[in-house]
Amino acid sequence: MVDRPPFHILRNEELLKAATDFASGRVFDHEHFSARRRRTFNEAAKLALDSPESEWARMRRRSVTRPTAETIRRAEQLRRRRDKSAKELGLDPSFIASRGTLETIVTDRSPAAALLVPWQRELLGIGQS
Repeated sequence: MVDRPPFHILRNEELLKAATDFASGRVFDHEHFSARRRRTFNEAAKLALDSPESEWARMRRRSVTRPTAETIRRAEQLRRRRDKSAKELGLDPSFIASRGTLETIVTDRSPAAALLVPWQRELLGIGQS
């Protein structure tokens, strides 16, 4: 096992070629592989091909929803309050709340209590809801 991203070992095109070769019953050989890496790469491919489909990795689909104009307006309003408070206190704005946290709060106010401690909610003008 190598603690490196896959693209540091093989480019995407080479990885796809390897998958095609293995699926067709051919052995993929990369000229820059050491003997040990070639052996372990082929062993890993064989193990993957021999595993049942129920054990294959599944792609997770993220549901992306576009923010509404109202959501954008509310996020901007919170961001301005956060930035003003941060400036007054000499803090980095993200210390009060990150952009992602602000976006989560405006799309669903219920997690504000879970995402922010009381002083953060107070600086943003958010109640205990």
